[in-house]
Amino acid sequence: MQPDAIFVDEALENLDAMDNALQAIAHGGGEPDLVNTMFRSAHSIKGGAAAFGLSNIAQLMHLVESVLDSWRQRRTQPDHFGLGVVRDSVLAVRKRLTAGLLAESFAANLSSRLRALSRSTAQSDAGRLQRITVRSSAKIVVADAVAGLFHDIVGLGELLSVDSRADDVQEFLVRCVVPEHELLDLLVMNVDRDTVTVVAAPEPPALTQHGECAVKQAHAPATVRVDATELQRMIEQAVRVAQCGATLESAMGRNADGGVNPLAREATAWHLEAEQLALGLKELSRAPVSLLFARIPPLLEDLSSRLHKQYALYLTGEDVLVDRGVLQGFADPLMHLVRNACDHGIEDPAARAAAGKPAAGRITLSARLAKEKIYVSVHDDGAGLSRQRLLLAARSLALPVQDVLDDQAVWRLAFTPGLSTAEAISQVSGRGVGMDVVQRKVTALGGTVTIDSSPGVGTTVTIALSAESTQSLHQHGLR
Repeated sequence: MQPDAIFVDEALENLDAMDNALQAIAHGGGEPDLVNTMFRSAHSIKGGAAAFGLSNIAQLMHLVESVLDSWRQRRTQPDHFGLGVVRDSVLAVRKRLTAGLLAESFAANLSSRLRALSRSTAQSDAGRLQRITVRSSAKIVVADAVAGLFHDIVGLGELLSVDSRADDVQEFLVRCVVPEHELLDLLVMNVDRDTVTVVAAPEPPALTQHGECAVKQAHAPATVRVDATELQRMIEQAVRVAQCGATLESAMGRNADGGVNPLAREATAWHLEAEQLALGLKELSRAPVSLLFARIPPLLEDLSSRLHKQYALYLTGEDVLVDRGVLQGFADPLMHLVRNACDHGIEDPAARAAAGKPAAGRITLSARLAKEKIYVSVHDDGAGLSRQRLLLAARSLALPVQDVLDDQAVWRLAFTPGLSTAEAISQVSGRGVGMDVVQRKVTALGGTVTIDSSPGVGTTVTIALSAESTQSLHQHGLR
């Protein structure tokens, strides 16, 4: 069974939420709420993946849940290793959903790391609180059996308290590293299965710290998902209704005696209502560019590790609101441009030091609206494009290029299919599949890509797309 677009969209949003939470925790953010956010997101992804038969994603998210649960229950604290393993899992699931890539060996490696992390969190504490209830008249024998179990099995946990009631019932509060069903299997070696139950016991309030988060969740606004195409159709319908109202208003005009036609007043009211409806729908169809930019920090961390470079990210225009469809169209080209900037644009640490630059390469993402278009730019403060390398690469493809070409013409050579100036093939790029892919995707969306570069200063690549829903409303006089 193939996952539908709604599931993929929801899963990607949940992955974005997990990325944001990981970033915030790594920088000292409010940990309890953020961990709960990640847990809910992982649980949602797991359930949807299982429903569509994506067992590798479901299993991976189940293991992530186990790690996050240990953080939620305050048995352990998120550390650099744990955050890294969860982040790698988020990246792996994103690649599976967007590119269909999740190699079995890589998935197995991630699963092993997650299981190891889960085991280490269990060993770092005696485990979860559990309540054992036994109904038996032989209370002393039962108490000795339970106490002996935790004494004889090293690392199982500890017996915290015993509550003996008058009706032959004893309750044992324990902290145990194995789940309830496994503890029950151990107990029935000494007591009758029909007389014993094992259930999870609530953690003390000081440990769970869930109260505030639960209140916030209870008052969170309900949301529904609407397909972007359907929402655009509704906007266009509202625009047509507004136009009809304006036409009726103009046609009815005034009565023969010069008074205002009552039907004209009603038509005016319809016109205004439809305009407000169209504008309201338009607002629903827009989203901030920050949703797109939020995908970049995890990518930079991954590339920093793989390329052995440092990056500093700067953002401008995150609050710009654009049509969700337009925003989605930017996603793949933007990720490709960032990868290019990190791999080709930013120099290695030694070269930056020799050039008198900071060790961390500066990556700047910016967005702005102007004249019915949205412009999203990726700038790096690297070495800039090399005229000579581009000309040589073009000639190797038998392109008739001359040295007298101006800079802009030379930069446009980067869009040539198969052209690459990379000295070596890396895991990130260097196979001649690059800027031509970006240009093809942007052109298919009705947009343009431009490059501006200065030697030693850096490179800026700008994508321009029509802000379609804004444009359509403006064309009909709705502002």
